[in-house]
Amino acid sequence: MSKNKRKKTVIKLTTIVIILLLGFLVFLSPLFKVNKIEYNLNANVNEKDIYKAMGFLKNEKSIFLINKKSLISKVKLEPFIKNASLKIVYPSTLIFDFTYRKEFSVIEYSNLYITIDDELNVLSVSDKTGDIFIIEGFLLKDFIVGKKIEVYNESVLKNATLLIKLLSKSHIDFKPKINYSDGSLNVQISDAFKAKFGKGDDIERKFNDFVDIYEALVNKGVNSGIIDVSNKGLPLYKPFGE
Repeated sequence: MSKNKRKKTVIKLTTIVIILLLGFLVFLSPLFKVNKIEYNLNANVNEKDIYKAMGFLKNEKSIFLINKKSLISKVKLEPFIKNASLKIVYPSTLIFDFTYRKEFSVIEYSNLYITIDDELNVLSVSDKTGDIFIIEGFLLKDFIVGKKIEVYNESVLKNATLLIKLLSKSHIDFKPKINYSDGSLNVQISDAFKAKFGKGDDIERKFNDFVDIYEALVNKGVNSGIIDVSNKGLPLYKPFGE
């Protein structure tokens, strides 16, 4: 090998080493560590929750190691995050756009309150409940935060969620408890006043019948008894209960 060729080879190797070294230094540089997250706010999710879901802490991981698809899959394990998109902004910022799950109702079970969304996903478990519709009386198979709740009579529970949606959209200004007992969904208006919906099939018709009877009774000052819209025939009002 001639002297000039050897010199050129040395220069090339030196250049490669320098580039690799600079790349390695940039890779390790604190400047490129993820230290900022931007996202649309939600009362149930904070920055700490997001870092926990991602699996690393602030200033712990190089932005060059971020895999969008993988990271989105991880943050969607956070129960309140339904969908997510991610934009990487160099040198150190991640920008998320989240679609959040909403607290829909609470299933009361063995002194626990299991908060679910309208798709029956478990969002949280607590010994307290807030101003939200309560469902009781269902026998549970299993419940894991972040997963769909497993219950017996799931079709009836789905009808209960439809009933809650109708109640939410109506001008009825209270949040009654939804009770499932003796094979029927019941709207517990008060201790002495309830409505029976059966298994919740044909729920819109039954709900309209219920509202008509309920409003007529309230206008007459009636606040007890049973409104029975569970059958396919005419709805009934029983002033003295069962």
